[in-house]
Amino acid sequence: MSQINPALGSESKGLIWCYTDQLSYAPGEMVSFHVSSQSPSYSMTIARIGLKGEVVWEGSQLAAEWQDIPEKANEYGCEWPVSLTLQVPLEWRSGYYQVLVRAEGLSGRYAESEHFFVVRSAHPGRDAKILFVLSTNTYLAYNSWGGGNLYSSKDVFEFHQEVSTGASLLRPFEPGLLSKLSGAPRMMFPVGKELAPMEEQGRPYRPFSIEAEVDYWTGPSGFIGRWEEIFVKWLEEKGYSVDYAIQYDLDSKPGLLDSYQMYLSVGHDEYWSWKERDVVENWIEEGGNLAMFSGNSVFWQVRFEDEGKRMVCYKHKATELDPVMGTPEEKYVTSIWSSKVIQRPENHLTGISFTRGGYARTGMSVPRGSAGYTVYRPDHWAFEGTGLEYGDLLGNLEGIIGYENDGCDFQVKDGLPYPTGKDGSPVGMEILAMTPVSPGERTDRGYVDLKVGDSELHTFARELLGADTPENREKFRYGHAMMVQFSKGKGNVFNGGATEWAYGIEGKNPFVERITDNVMKRFAKEG
Repeated sequence: MSQINPALGSESKGLIWCYTDQLSYAPGEMVSFHVSSQSPSYSMTIARIGLKGEVVWEGSQLAAEWQDIPEKANEYGCEWPVSLTLQVPLEWRSGYYQVLVRAEGLSGRYAESEHFFVVRSAHPGRDAKILFVLSTNTYLAYNSWGGGNLYSSKDVFEFHQEVSTGASLLRPFEPGLLSKLSGAPRMMFPVGKELAPMEEQGRPYRPFSIEAEVDYWTGPSGFIGRWEEIFVKWLEEKGYSVDYAIQYDLDSKPGLLDSYQMYLSVGHDEYWSWKERDVVENWIEEGGNLAMFSGNSVFWQVRFEDEGKRMVCYKHKATELDPVMGTPEEKYVTSIWSSKVIQRPENHLTGISFTRGGYARTGMSVPRGSAGYTVYRPDHWAFEGTGLEYGDLLGNLEGIIGYENDGCDFQVKDGLPYPTGKDGSPVGMEILAMTPVSPGERTDRGYVDLKVGDSELHTFARELLGADTPENREKFRYGHAMMVQFSKGKGNVFNGGATEWAYGIEGKNPFVERITDNVMKRFAKEG
């Protein structure tokens, strides 16, 4: 049965909302703020978020009016008038900038709203050899403000029902998405406490979202308090010089990567366009280095319309409904990258895929899993200085394996795993560590399930094997999370294969930190 979303109507509850005309700016460029407020005046605070919050601009007694919310604003935007413009000062450092607006004279949780933008470097590659590209396509996909998102309609909690097929940039973000709310759990069962036999489970974030009256889909994405901010703080603490960008910058800024040695992806990097893949894969072939400390990475293809203002993804119904089907543009269909129609599995770029990985410690998907990796190749350079040995557990105390994870088709020779290459993974790729995960969950055990059931398996069977049969679904049920490394042309790829990697860093796990440091230094050619 569908469950009513308690966040329904957050748009009308809000006393103030804000969005910007873009999500990425260079110093000297003009930011246009679009604000709707039930108070005639509002204040704004802009802060760069890093190891320390740094307020860079404040304003008060700013004029605004309440604006109507158009139908399907989630897909086509709000078209509100510009309330304020601000030129990005030349001295602002590259990074994530939080925008807080407050309706003056009003109070309560809805009298404040949050937005963000990224400032790119004024001199790409001059002061940093690492480009941290935030997973902003994922932010858009999960944002249900204005009607719904790519997962569920606004009024129900039900997979693949009445979902949106597009996500507009020109709208506010749902409360709780950009910043993790106080008390919000992770997207997995906590480590250190195992579930009792027949204990009810479900989605760890779901009870919190009901109690806090926020949309469930705010949990798997966003920046503050989540994967990417954790990583930013660690990078600055360790003294790494890093520039920042959003994913659409790869589409719209030719040559952006050319000045950098390393591309960094963290957390939940799920949605990529064809051009984004072209840019990154060509750059790696010419000597660039890709480090992915993320899971469910490069899973869905998206298209951008209206100069990046709208992201299109038909997802599970793409081969039925996407208008490019049956045309010369069919390879751009917005299905999973591993689809036989697209013929460009993400493994070509990332080495691994969610189709051979899956969920862990959530719902009935490996609910009591180890929460960590088992080491298989301790002599690899990534493990240098760790002292780890074959069979050791890595990151289990902090839970670096949970939520979503990626793997590949493999075989065992003399006790060690090797990729078969059948799914597009490079045959020479080294599998450094792995652990069981699953993209499906059995719903006949008497538990409260994840509400995914076998829906992912239906998609995998249909899109990869051409027929959604029970036999084909079973071929994908038993997955593995994998940490891998391989060479691609003149460049290299390291993939941690897990959304939760950053929590090993936050927990100061010495092994996770050392592996991360080894990858960063080698790929950025530092030290």
